[in-house]
Amino acid sequence: MAESEDVVEPLDRKIHNILVHIIETTTDVAQREIARDLLVTLPPLRQWSEDSLRAMHELAAFVEIRRSF
Repeated sequence: MAESEDVVEPLDRKIHNILVHIIETTTDVAQREIARDLLVTLPPLRQWSEDSLRAMHELAAFVEIRRSF
């Protein structure tokens, strides 16, 4: 089978699942709309710029630090 553009990378799938979870569980309409917009428009991680990847890494590190408290 030839390599397909429709294959979803594991990290892209995780981001997708997080956004779906937000859409399905939040009562905040604004957050739900943002998550829905991202779900539809967010490009695959391999297309993100270095700055975007760095910002995501910093955010993930911040969340991990907060989780430890």
